[in-house]
Amino acid sequence: MKKVIQVSIILTLVIFTACQKSIPEDQKLMNEIDQLISQNAFDQALEKCNIILNKFPESKYVMKANLEIGKFYHSKAISGMDENKQLQEAVNHYLKVYNNYPDSSISEQALFHAGFILANELQMYDSAKVIYNRFIEAYPESQLAQPVKYELQNLGITPDQILEMNRKN
Repeated sequence: MKKVIQVSIILTLVIFTACQKSIPEDQKLMNEIDQLISQNAFDQALEKCNIILNKFPESKYVMKANLEIGKFYHSKAISGMDENKQLQEAVNHYLKVYNNYPDSSISEQALFHAGFILANELQMYDSAKVIYNRFIEAYPESQLAQPVKYELQNLGITPDQILEMNRKN
């Protein structure tokens, strides 16, 4: 009976180890990233995302890694980094998603976020205008097209000024 249990344990360990080795490294990294995000360990998740980008540039996880990096920077979750620099990095990574995967539904959101950050957080209105116009050109039927057009009409105008203008009309 003891031998049966020992053999069962050894077989279980061998099977478990074999299964672990069959998972590609980039997928393991993405699983780790998801776990780190759920633990709010954004600095560590960022490191893992950068490993995917640098070590596995052809991986199917590159788009998600760029998107996650954009989210980390957009939420200013990376320690020891200037807020404006984080926002600029968020824009860069959102644009990488759009430029490399324009047909993905995620690209639509990424392009919107890039324009929104430029307009509303960095006050880079000329750059935001370019991104927003690109959005309307690329995604004219999007649910976000109307809000983007509204943003374009109100670039540089504060929310209080918009409310005041609406009250007068």
